[in-house]
Amino acid sequence: MLLNGHGSNVPNLDLVARRTNLETDAECILAPWWQLLSVDKEFMPRWRQSKFPGGCAHACELETSMYLYLDGENVRRDLIKNGDISFNEENSPFNWVDLFTAGPATLVSWTSSYSETGVLGEAELATEEKGRQAYEEAVKQLVRFVHYFHGRPLDPRRDRHRRPPTMPMPWGQRPVR
Repeated sequence: MLLNGHGSNVPNLDLVARRTNLETDAECILAPWWQLLSVDKEFMPRWRQSKFPGGCAHACELETSMYLYLDGENVRRDLIKNGDISFNEENSPFNWVDLFTAGPATLVSWTSSYSETGVLGEAELATEEKGRQAYEEAVKQLVRFVHYFHGRPLDPRRDRHRRPPTMPMPWGQRPVR
């Protein structure tokens, strides 16, 4: 299991998990910690106050709340300010972002090209209590997931090629049954 803690890592770690599954006998899965907050469909509506999309993205309501809870003494509270994502303001059905999802054709670029400060979302809505609630929910769902994933049988793999692949199975992987 790859437990991810940073949004920009998702595409790369997704590829790592996929290649692990395709090129080895292992089963690998990627879990960004914040996505665990979406398991209980009642949690986010009860917890989140920020706008969607864009209220939770980077140094936002969620991430700032988490830091306030985990290490509040080192949070520079005087610098907690909301930050807009400029392309979200276009209201495009294609190009928009939020920590929990993005538009179908969202431009990934330098953060400085769409944010003046690097804050993407409504950090001013953050509280230590929200951080505690998010932390406890993420841990609860992570534990549930580990029990589920560890105890489930491996997915059966079958060779559906009409003709054998032109390349040998990588890294000594056993033939598919």
